[in-house]
Amino acid sequence: MIPPHVTTRHIAALAGLMLIAATACGGGDSREVAGIAADTDSSGFELTTRAFAEGRRIPARHTCDGDDRSIPLSWSGAPDGTESFALLFDDPDAPGGTFKHWIIFDIPPATTELSESINKVERVAGSAIQLLNDFGKRGYGGPCPPEGETHKYQLFLFAMDTRLQIPASSSQGRVLDLIEEHALARAGISATYGR
Repeated sequence: MIPPHVTTRHIAALAGLMLIAATACGGGDSREVAGIAADTDSSGFELTTRAFAEGRRIPARHTCDGDDRSIPLSWSGAPDGTESFALLFDDPDAPGGTFKHWIIFDIPPATTELSESINKVERVAGSAIQLLNDFGKRGYGGPCPPEGETHKYQLFLFAMDTRLQIPASSSQGRVLDLIEEHALARAGISATYGR
């Protein structure tokens, strides 16, 4: 039973706080992305960035402590039959499960790079779609771990045998299922960031 002094406004405020807490701790699909397409033959398919070396610290300009600019990326060696690319950037160390910082799919097959500071809009690089991240915003959301913690971050690029051609309103789960079903190869970079 709800006490008489608790109004509908109190309940709505509490529901809002619970939603914010769920999002901050890994809302969306919290599955471990590292397992998707891990068994594909990805020899020769390579993802690189000029922003940092493999396994090193992500510069602050790409985080919530800086300008929150997306990370510049380039790739090569996609296998024959690649019809599109999909990109996932996540934090498997987030308290509520894997936190998705950036999801893009239907990147055209002729594309070999994404520049720094991609706009936080629905469509980029021609027909590519940026999904909502776990901050509840469109496009890139940089690392922002709790104070006193250092987290590992993962960037995965998937060469796909099709274009997903699904709406920008699709759920993370739907996109991850389709990536798992259609990935020909996977390339990745890992990094860290702490506050």
